[in-house]
Amino acid sequence: MSTKLIFLMGAPTQQNLCWDEEELLDSPIFPFSGPDVEVQITAISQFYDHSFAVHETSEISVPGAHLGDSMQESGLSADSTGTSVASSSDREAPELGSLAIQGCLSDLKDIPSATYLQSIVPQTMTVNLIVGIIAIHPPRRIVTRQWKRELDLVEVVVGDETRTGFGVTFWLPLGDETNANGRCDIEAQKLRTSLSSLRPRDIVLLRMVGLSSFRERVYGQSVGRGVTKVDLLHRQRIDATDAGGIYSVRRLQTFRDDETKHGDLQLMKVCKVREWIRLFVDPAPDLVGGGPRTSSKHGQPLPPDTQE
Repeated sequence: MSTKLIFLMGAPTQQNLCWDEEELLDSPIFPFSGPDVEVQITAISQFYDHSFAVHETSEISVPGAHLGDSMQESGLSADSTGTSVASSSDREAPELGSLAIQGCLSDLKDIPSATYLQSIVPQTMTVNLIVGIIAIHPPRRIVTRQWKRELDLVEVVVGDETRTGFGVTFWLPLGDETNANGRCDIEAQKLRTSLSSLRPRDIVLLRMVGLSSFRERVYGQSVGRGVTKVDLLHRQRIDATDAGGIYSVRRLQTFRDDETKHGDLQLMKVCKVREWIRLFVDPAPDLVGGGPRTSSKHGQPLPPDTQE
């Protein structure tokens, strides 16, 4: 039988050990099994309360005010209200101009630190982002402790060619909620519809996303009054019946080949994000993200992507 050697690295020297029976442990020490479950639940609840408080009470600042010249101004100030998912009649991608946004487009790498975001409270900085979806989770029903409201929470992980793994949370009121004028409810339902149709590797425009931090970690989230919007810009379609985004493959290829058109910042950013997705985002089948897992429409597994 072979001899088994155990090396106690960093153990005290023999002279420093005390073997008096009175001071020795006479009961077992249970192994450490990680943080207590109640502590984890408390942290999650605190995050939900913090995030929803920002959603309800934030004072919105101009998008990109801190980011300097990470990307130039779009030159467009009017805001559109559509969800911009191509219908069956224009699935080949409509020839639309760039979407109107308020402020400028920002790269993920230029999002400020938690220290800066905390220094401008109660103001909430907002940004416009063109990003690729890495993961999108089905809605989760949440009841906030402080506000005593029941809402759905959709969590999305996005990235671009400058940074990956950025989380964005969307707060959605329930379908039967009403308010005084009905406007925010309509916008919330549009946002819910947009999110329910998205899936990994989609390229989207996130307009007026609020930035906040929790435990020194920066994240994005929707802000109240129907301000935050999501537009599908480009998608690698599965088949001819699959809804596409605003920009078709043909249009992106034409733009890439024509250097005279490279003044369109939105198209330029979409091309960069599309190339990043093709190189780094897993093309494996996944669930359509925003719908419930039990839904036959939004929760179905997708077949492997076909060639464009």
